[in-house]
Amino acid sequence: MIQNKVSSLPLQRKLLPVLVIFIFITVISLVMTFVALGIQSSVRAYVAGEGMWSKAQRDAVFQLQVYARTGDKQYLERFDAVMAIPLGYRAARLALLQSPYDRVAATEGLIAGKTDSDDIPGVIRLFRCCAGLSYMRDAIHYWTEGDRYILQLPQLAAGLRSEIEAGSPSSQHIGELLQQVQDVNDAVQPLEAAFTATLGNAARWVTGLLFLGTAGVIAMLILLGAYISWRILRGIRQSEEQYRTLLNTASDALIVVSRDSGMVLDVNEKAAQISGKPAHVLVGSRYADFFPAAAQAAAEATGNRASSKRQEVRHLDGKHIPVEVNYSATAWGDQPVQLAIIRDITERIQAESELRVAANAMENMAEGVIITDARRRIVSVNRAYSSITGYSAAEVIGNTALSFVEAKRCRFFPVDVDVGAPDRQLAR
Repeated sequence: MIQNKVSSLPLQRKLLPVLVIFIFITVISLVMTFVALGIQSSVRAYVAGEGMWSKAQRDAVFQLQVYARTGDKQYLERFDAVMAIPLGYRAARLALLQSPYDRVAATEGLIAGKTDSDDIPGVIRLFRCCAGLSYMRDAIHYWTEGDRYILQLPQLAAGLRSEIEAGSPSSQHIGELLQQVQDVNDAVQPLEAAFTATLGNAARWVTGLLFLGTAGVIAMLILLGAYISWRILRGIRQSEEQYRTLLNTASDALIVVSRDSGMVLDVNEKAAQISGKPAHVLVGSRYADFFPAAAQAAAEATGNRASSKRQEVRHLDGKHIPVEVNYSATAWGDQPVQLAIIRDITERIQAESELRVAANAMENMAEGVIITDARRRIVSVNRAYSSITGYSAAEVIGNTALSFVEAKRCRFFPVDVDVGAPDRQLAR
């Protein structure tokens, strides 16, 4: 029953699922592309942040080294300024690892780390959603290790300051402190490289995963759309075959005529038989050419009212075939048409002619004739019967025939009754 309901839907409704599927394909492609671009943008922000962190770390080391040589406090102040960047990233990481996470503190830390304000939502979102993934987990590990080393620099800076500001600074102690500063610098460089490489691998992995997911979903939707399209096309072909079978098995000629141009748009096999021309020849020809009375046929074909006419069709061999044409205004796709239903009435006219001859013969017979139905009730009498019996046709029609025969046998003179077929009686 459901299949029948689906089959009865108009073509536009049948094609709607295909349209919806391709809209889904477009939407999913756009969403996946947007997600991929968002992830890549966030990864780019992390890489840029790592660059800012690394530059600030190297700059901090350099400021400490210059301060140790010169003792100028402005280098120590510059050290404090550049250290705000890695310390800001550390504060952001700790805020994001909290449960629930502190978005305000994370945002402030990223701003202190010189992260672009437009990238901050993506950075936070990527950290929160992907911190459990292997690539992101490794990157956070390198980040944490780097922070552990970077926290040693403020302690070393305080030691250098105490030693330099002492009354008699020890060159050996200052050298030891600078060596520790260099050791921190050497330790964080592999972590920085590993952090960047891990993020690059993560970006490539996520991009590949999104590509495969998008391709898989689109492929499934395309296959589904192709299957539905195939089902629809198969249904259309079956409908066309059923329509053509119904059209060609009709006992009457069917002709579809454009009301605008009067040209034939479609015919069935019966139309080809009546006209003597193949169907492919009839399609595209003028409908009026079917009839000797072309003007009348053209007027009927281009009208917009239903009508019934008796006309003649011109056969290919030149003979005229009497027909009865019924016109019905309808639509053929998006254009107005007349459906002409043409019935060959040659046999009907012959039968009518034979009936007229028989009726005329009965009327002119010298013998009285009664015609009855199967129940012996009179349906017709001829003039001779009325003349013989004295009963008019109006008096006897509808009555039982034998009652009048018996009555007349006594009333006038003997008559012979000849009982014919079961549905008629003759009295004479």
